[in-house]
Amino acid sequence: MSRRRALLSVSNKDGVVELGHGLAQRGWEILSTGGTARALREAGLDVTEVAETTGHPEMMDGRVKTLHPAIHAGLLARRSNPRDMEELAGQGYGPIDLVAVNLYPFQETVAREDVTLGLAMENVDIGGPTMIRAAAKNHDDVWVVVDPSDYGRVLEAVDGAEEGSGGLKRELAAKVFQHIARYDAAVAEYLASGLAATNGSANGASGEVRPAADVVEGGAGSSAPDDTGPSALPSILNLELRLEETLRYGENPDQAAAFYVPAGERVGVAGLAQHHGKALSYNNILDLDGALQSVAPFALSPEPAVCIVKHTTPCGLAVGESVAAAFQRARATDPVSSFGSVIATNRTVDAAAAETMSDLFVECIVAPAFTSGAMAVLQRKKNLRILTMPAGAPEHALEPSGVAWWSSLSDEERAGVRFLAHHSQLPSP
Repeated sequence: MSRRRALLSVSNKDGVVELGHGLAQRGWEILSTGGTARALREAGLDVTEVAETTGHPEMMDGRVKTLHPAIHAGLLARRSNPRDMEELAGQGYGPIDLVAVNLYPFQETVAREDVTLGLAMENVDIGGPTMIRAAAKNHDDVWVVVDPSDYGRVLEAVDGAEEGSGGLKRELAAKVFQHIARYDAAVAEYLASGLAATNGSANGASGEVRPAADVVEGGAGSSAPDDTGPSALPSILNLELRLEETLRYGENPDQAAAFYVPAGERVGVAGLAQHHGKALSYNNILDLDGALQSVAPFALSPEPAVCIVKHTTPCGLAVGESVAAAFQRARATDPVSSFGSVIATNRTVDAAAAETMSDLFVECIVAPAFTSGAMAVLQRKKNLRILTMPAGAPEHALEPSGVAWWSSLSDEERAGVRFLAHHSQLPSP
């Protein structure tokens, strides 16, 4: 059996030396390029430069390195197809059995304040996406890895039986196309925006409650581009949603549900930091979203505002000289519906407001901050969800009008749907 070959060419070099050692210990030949080749050699590994395989040196400051039939025929040749293998051998090429590639850091580059269009374009990867697409297309025969966290799994898998690896290979191939789709969407968004720089990722939610602190504050924030007029609106908006959490159930216990948020963003409910209470439910997330949207216009208001939401509908919204006063006015709007609700306010909740709110059974309370006295009061209720949100007005150029959620009917519920006629006149078709 001929020696297996792997091509390693990565921008993110985390774990690549360990991967190289693991493959070398298993008898693999390692092909590589540029900085990755240097890193592997410095770690004591034998490396074959891609230029030696193609017979052509890198060109145009590295713009052309791997775009050659010696690479792509080696990736695309179907091992079970005799004609493919004959043509491969006839050209003097060999198969490539594993590709570990991650792409030029385009998103990180365009997030820099000093980025220029020229610099951004130099960080648009061409050879990397081409290689991993080819390998993913032929994933029955080729391992393809774009995420360093998968290196260990692949090393373990290449030791096993080839016929048992199909599931993992398909999973990794799917990851490739997701990776490329995100990358291409980022390039398209940057070019379409006409901006010199794009938003950086928002910071994650703040950490746990510190009992010694007098005020518990929220911490997710973001920066906004200078141009927020109509010209900044893209003609196509690519939205990538990532699974934040699989929820216990949906609107009803027999429904499955999950919470998805925009990748790289911590806005809306996803930007909240939870400090106490049970995990959020599907219905909590919907009610919190409504409460946040209702109180958002009051973010910079000089007066405290409180919104009470039940079943996604505001049942009380008021301002007052204090959070406690605003809450009492909001509750007076509909005292019955306030039971089991979600409360949002635009100001720090103090002990007085917490005492007033604690008289009512509520699912969640969200505010920019809570004083230590308020936390002491509210934490008496072990199930009450206490959350903080970023202070100030939203600063996103394109702010989501809500959060993303899905709930599906169970098979039993879908099968049991039926309509009963209670009148002799049936509905028209």
